Amino acid sequence: PFRPCSHMGACYSEDADTLRQELESYFTSDGGPGMPRFFSDPRRPQGLIAPHIDIRAGGKSFAQAYHHLASGQPSDIYVILGTGHKGVRGLFTATNLDFQTPLGIARTDRDFLASLESHLGKDPAAEELLHAAEHVIEFQVLFLQFMLSGRHDFTIVPVLCSLSHHFFTDDPTFEEERTLFYDFCRALKETCRSQSKSVCFIASADLDHVGPRYGDSFIP
Repeated sequence: PFRPCSHMGACYSEDADTLRQELESYFTSDGGPGMPRFFSDPRRPQGLIAPHIDIRAGGKSFAQAYHHLASGQPSDIYVILGTGHKGVRGLFTATNLDFQTPLGIARTDRDFLASLESHLGKDPAAEELLHAAEHVIEFQVLFLQFMLSGRHDFTIVPVLCSLSHHFFTDDPTFEEERTLFYDFCRALKETCRSQSKSVCFIASADLDHVGPRYGDSFIP
């Protein structure tokens, strides 16, 4: 009934108390933003870009992002759009499974996905097996749970994406991909408009890859 963690014990602790201490340290250690004043800002964030690099390497960047998120008003549904590193044939794939972490179960909004399927005209989770070993949603769920659990009830909509800038040119080779892209975006917009609950988008996306591992001569 749920998707078990694929990176627990490797990128973060499998013990709940230890994990909470790890996550808190990214906020409170030198260079961190400090813990937020929860829900103190009357504005509600509608979107967030957060990294999906190994938490041990990018924890403070995650913390900066989620400090802003948790300082504002919370949303009821978090649509998490993450890079599908293994490629998604249909460009997007959700999963109907809840996410299990050491911090508990994050519930996937199946009503939202049912509405998305209705607007899309096909199963939005057709390739959900790709979620099994992918970390990009899992890492965001940990920070959402750390920030919001016990403070605000929420659901998630996990979506893996596999896109290319080539899709957005006039090259007729990618006409099918362009159609898939715009069809999904239209269906997602219509689904959000049909909700009585508030929706926030989280883009789980590393915007840059720098350093020796990626061919650079310097250490950032």
